[in-house]
Amino acid sequence: MKRIAVMCFITSLAVSGAFISSYIYEANLPQAYTAAVSDIVFAENVIASGEVVSLDGTLKINAVINEKNASKVKAGQSVTISGNGFGEYSGTIEKVSDNARHLANGLTEETVVDIQAGFDDEYDLSEIRSGYTASLKINISDEKNIRVVPYKAVHTDKNGLNYLYIFRDGMSVRKNVVTGCETSEGTEIISGINKNDIILVSDNNSLSDGCFVNIEE
Repeated sequence: MKRIAVMCFITSLAVSGAFISSYIYEANLPQAYTAAVSDIVFAENVIASGEVVSLDGTLKINAVINEKNASKVKAGQSVTISGNGFGEYSGTIEKVSDNARHLANGLTEETVVDIQAGFDDEYDLSEIRSGYTASLKINISDEKNIRVVPYKAVHTDKNGLNYLYIFRDGMSVRKNVVTGCETSEGTEIISGINKNDIILVSDNNSLSDGCFVNIEE
């Protein structure tokens, strides 16, 4: 990561005349920096919270997922089960309800879908008790290579287009991009940039298209 100094053109209209003048200002931006495009291996997961229950002597996990994730979760998907009172186990999503319901969450209410997961057969589950809280990490996609940039590099304009700025020939250049999922390492960029592009990032949104940019070594 390198700091950058930015010089931008500002156009103003003279009050006492009918001419337009341009001048340049320079702003040293301690919160502005460059970032590389990163390729990472990523598998999308959905996290759900629930409870261990005993059904006819067999331990299951009853949990809920938010409505925005309901279409992604299906019976047969693999899941990692963990809890405060026990370790980590692998399992499978066995049921996804056909209906949604409303669940009170403090002073608000959210729409959720009930799901049920089972443990894989090879485990000794003697440390797990019915009533324990449980967390599910549901694997909804296979591992894939994706391209990410820092979260703060991506902006959205008034028309809903996502864009970022890259460094090219000493200037900042706006590039419209198609974004994908959010990961712990940044925002996925599906299209719009190249692997070798240098990304410009500013915490205070001081960048604009066509600024002169000096990358400080």
